[in-house]
Amino acid sequence: MSLELTTLGNLKIPPQRQAMGKVPFSPFDDDVSHELSWAPAQDQPMDLGQALTHQLSPFPVEIQAHIQAGSLHINLLASSALERQETVEHIQQVLSDLTLPDIHTVQLRCQISQDASTQWQQVWFWPGKAPLPEAQSRLALRDQASQGHLVAMATLVQQTLVHKQVQVQAAQADDRLWLFLSADHPLEPQPCAILVCRELIQWSWQSLELKQVILASPSPQLAWGWLRELSVTPVSGLTSIAQMAVGKHQGGSCRRPIQGVTPDQELPIQTLDRETWQVIAASLFLAVLIMLSSQVSFFVSVLITAIHELGHTAFAWLFGYPAIPAFDFLHGGGITFYTQQRWPVLVFILYFGLGYLLYRYRHNALMSRYVLGTLVLYSLCLLTQGQDILIAAMGHGFELLFAGIFLYRSLSGFACRHAIERPLYGMLGLFTVLYNLKFTQSLLFNPMFRAQYQEGKGGLLDHDLIRLARDYLHLPFNGVVGCFWLSSLLTPVGVFLLYRYRYWVLSHLQHCLRLAHR
Repeated sequence: MSLELTTLGNLKIPPQRQAMGKVPFSPFDDDVSHELSWAPAQDQPMDLGQALTHQLSPFPVEIQAHIQAGSLHINLLASSALERQETVEHIQQVLSDLTLPDIHTVQLRCQISQDASTQWQQVWFWPGKAPLPEAQSRLALRDQASQGHLVAMATLVQQTLVHKQVQVQAAQADDRLWLFLSADHPLEPQPCAILVCRELIQWSWQSLELKQVILASPSPQLAWGWLRELSVTPVSGLTSIAQMAVGKHQGGSCRRPIQGVTPDQELPIQTLDRETWQVIAASLFLAVLIMLSSQVSFFVSVLITAIHELGHTAFAWLFGYPAIPAFDFLHGGGITFYTQQRWPVLVFILYFGLGYLLYRYRHNALMSRYVLGTLVLYSLCLLTQGQDILIAAMGHGFELLFAGIFLYRSLSGFACRHAIERPLYGMLGLFTVLYNLKFTQSLLFNPMFRAQYQEGKGGLLDHDLIRLARDYLHLPFNGVVGCFWLSSLLTPVGVFLLYRYRYWVLSHLQHCLRLAHR
């Protein structure tokens, strides 16, 4: 593709012309492949443009309008610039007084009549209509983006930056994808790049003949313009999309490039850089410091108790037994109250949900297998002692699950807005693991602690590991405790593997959630 080039700094950027993929007017449009025509439809039973012109008189604009695929398209041709908010409110007021056909969205575009350039565009859902399914729309758009559809690419990036009021255009020149971000205010390069790359890593790049993605935020005066060059696959000396998605960039001593995998997969392997090692060291130091103080450990262990009882409660409800978690202020720890009588309506709701998923993804063989396997496994547990085993075991199971979530957030920085959050999450995760390791070690090697545990709560209620070993699994008590010790030890290992191969996991989940339309 041949494009003219203009200069910004030391790099050349193509002009935003015919090669651009202009973002559709709705960030939640399910179908971006249709022709975005603003001419009145030939089969339109009424002239909406004339009706709106009459209602908006003496508004100094020429109006074209038509309905397409349940969406009302309105094009304003103005001789001078129009203020966005005032115009949108005026249009909304007029539309509320008109009797319109069945529509779900309104797409409004304002143009300057002299050069027909788009001044601004706006979309909103029509009152009383349910919004289009955003998750389904994103999956469909990502499929089109993975096929090189520039409009879909620009739409997905604009959805990501919608809170920053950014307009996006996309262009392709040879093996480079250009994404132009324009706004009425200066854009911070690093946050924008991170947000965009978190979307880009969700695309399937194997079918695209692209080696680089260039983010550009040019301005007419070049007062706040910037560029970011990113590689699709890890290369030496250039930041990759995967690195930028986690806030990393080349050039610093604490940044290490992500190692690649086999060429046919082209999915990055996440490694631990210097900053992450520092977070791990700080987390471990804080966790050990808390373990050494019995008073502080007691207060933090309250969180573990709450998570423990939440695990019993969640799985009791899952199998149809209403349950309420509570703290035991008499004997210490916690206790979960649940009925011995199953509520069939709860089981029916779960079966209905699994059945709906099976129907929804009936054309997705991979997802159908997972849902069907879950359905069979749940039914087996429901009809056997498996439900009792899970309800008893998932108290400690939830402790390790939440420890894993805390550790993953610490390693990846996922959903962390401040730097201090990562070592705090790591401290909670490692403290939970160390707490359970100390607990199991005491059960195995401390006769007094073991005898006290076997007495139960108040001499009446047996603890979870006792019930699992004696009543359900019929195994030696030391064997059950050893399994819990091993599970606690393997939790950080599993989190590290999930962090290292998370792009494989994300790619697999994307294939699972993809809807196939036939």
